[in-house]
Amino acid sequence: MPTIEQIMNYLSYLGTGLMLLGLFCYIYTFCTPIREWTLIRQGNGAAACSMGGAVLGFSLTLAACFASHASLPAATFWSLCAMVIQLLAYFSVTRIIKNASAMIESHNTAVGALFGFISFSIGLINAACLL
Repeated sequence: MPTIEQIMNYLSYLGTGLMLLGLFCYIYTFCTPIREWTLIRQGNGAAACSMGGAVLGFSLTLAACFASHASLPAATFWSLCAMVIQLLAYFSVTRIIKNASAMIESHNTAVGALFGFISFSIGLINAACLL
């Protein structure tokens, strides 16, 4: 049976992780020129692929941070660093793929999937560096 201290530790990490994931989603959707949530509600699969890959990629880094750092402040610090890397990856890819936002808005699932896979890949590499 877990102790109260272990349960509180678990809840602290879980709460912090969910807050960081929410913060990432907020900042990501604020920084990108498209309105991902609106497009997803309208059934835009390209936006869902792009956003889903970004969320998965960042979640990988969260998992790696929490699995490898004994202190919550250290895990939080490295998670915030990983968040910056994920955002930089998005902006780097938009420089390579011109008009990506317009293509995602027009339901170009290939571009949305590419963005999602790149975000996932960056998150995977980022997570490995944090372990």
